[in-house]
Amino acid sequence: RGQLPEGSGARLLGPIPAWVPKRAGRWRENLILRAADPLPFVRALGGRDVSIDLDPETLL
Repeated sequence: RGQLPEGSGARLLGPIPAWVPKRAGRWRENLILRAADPLPFVRALGGRDVSIDLDPETLL
């Protein structure tokens, strides 16, 4: 678990349960990142088993 950089203005919400919390035998949760520039945060997740939606229209 890391921390958001000072002065980034970013906010991290969650984890919150996914609408369908278990799928294909794997548990899922949502994290919501609010940032003017999400790219540095997306790069920091490289190599992890994550799915990223940069502009979600819905969380369902």
